[in-house]
Amino acid sequence: MNWRDDLAAAGVHHAGALPEEWWDRWEARNADQAERARDFRTKMVRGAIDLVTWCRIKSRDGHACLKCGATQELQVDHVKAVFYGGTSADDNLQTLCKSCNTEKWTRTEDIRGRRYPAPRERGEG
Repeated sequence: MNWRDDLAAAGVHHAGALPEEWWDRWEARNADQAERARDFRTKMVRGAIDLVTWCRIKSRDGHACLKCGATQELQVDHVKAVFYGGTSADDNLQTLCKSCNTEKWTRTEDIRGRRYPAPRERGEG
């Protein structure tokens, strides 16, 4: 029986509606999986970046993607992913656009020392 079957048996369509005792029973039956989930949630919270840090990193990086030079849809990226032991310290953060950050995924790729090409103007071919 997997977690979807457990939820269906409990008559629940999403995990947020489950009572605490259901989670206690599930964790007792699935100790290894529960431990991995707890570790993952802890790492994700540890990787959260507050607004002040986000603005500071974006300003440091010239309000542009360090890989392609785009100025829209900017995100602050962890050079070394939090999942792999990276931190949210300034020296592990870089500004990337959504597209470049998605392409990078979880690879450790420090783009901060590179020069990016000038962003294309609209209408250029």
